[in-house]
Amino acid sequence: MTPYPERHLSFANMIEGIIASIIRDVRDATAPDAVGALSLSAQSDESSLEQQRELDVGHTLHEARQWEDQLIDRIDADISAKESVAQALVPKPPDHLNIRTVEIESGGRMVTCVDIREAAALLERSISTLRRYDKAGKIGFIRSEEGRRYLPFDDVEAARIVVRTTGEWANLLEVSDQTIRNWMKDIPSDLDPFELETRLKRRAANKGKHRRTSADEVDRSARSSRKTVSR
Repeated sequence: MTPYPERHLSFANMIEGIIASIIRDVRDATAPDAVGALSLSAQSDESSLEQQRELDVGHTLHEARQWEDQLIDRIDADISAKESVAQALVPKPPDHLNIRTVEIESGGRMVTCVDIREAAALLERSISTLRRYDKAGKIGFIRSEEGRRYLPFDDVEAARIVVRTTGEWANLLEVSDQTIRNWMKDIPSDLDPFELETRLKRRAANKGKHRRTSADEVDRSARSSRKTVSR
């Protein structure tokens, strides 16, 4: 065998070694770039997703705040409407009575009141009588810092019911004094004055129906008797 083939083989091996080295160098040089590109792509996708999530959350929070603002506005409107109605329902002193009212602080708010003299004139009772009702807890007077009694003006009608006598109830409901006494025995003493008035009026109405029914029956009986006699 001649030495040429061996030299050619050695040269080929050398060339292959150089090519392999170049390929490795190229691979080593390009591999980090590829990985970096993939990493950058992944980071970009993740950043896009994070931005989208932030946008979605921000949109949801914005809608929630809008809904909260609308709800608060609606609640404020309802409260204002109810306060207006309540204010309109508060009784005011009639101008023709020339009632003198004062503002007394009670429970952290100012209350329109009349003093005990004005209350006595309104309820047509003596001052001593109203003092007895106050001591018994029947009428809710407010005491000033000086110890004077004042009656809230919107409690005047309730107080008028409380001080109503048996005779006045009897005249109002067109029943006897004894009937009123009997009815009062079945009614709790601490009942709300307006509920007391409602119950008494209901009983009087039922008694009136019974009275009219009895009268009708007597009338029918009398007519029947007259017909029998005529026959």
